[in-house]
Amino acid sequence: MNCAKSYLLFPLLSVLSLFIYPVCVYWYPSLRKKAFYSECGGISEASHLYVEGEDGNCEVVKIEHSLEDGQYLILFEYRFIRFEFIGLAKRFEPVIFNCHASFDELRTRYGKGFASEDL
Repeated sequence: MNCAKSYLLFPLLSVLSLFIYPVCVYWYPSLRKKAFYSECGGISEASHLYVEGEDGNCEVVKIEHSLEDGQYLILFEYRFIRFEFIGLAKRFEPVIFNCHASFDELRTRYGKGFASEDL
């Protein structure tokens, strides 16, 4: 986020526009992108990502940088689906839950609900 835009320019434009500007920024993500964020050098430096969905829906989402099992991961969540950055392909792909157990085995192991002793 650009601090000068967030703490100086945005409040000034809000007052001058009689608080119509904040409502427009709230409803239009492309305007929010221009008002609060600036481009960076690469995905490893980014804190947020502007996502345009296939249905025309746009959102600004937060990027998570994490280290798991010695692997550096770049993740974000868009419409309840987590996406992971694939470095070789230079694109984000949805995270797939890889489960080798059968449905019946999962249901018997995890489908019993809560017992009073567990609470």
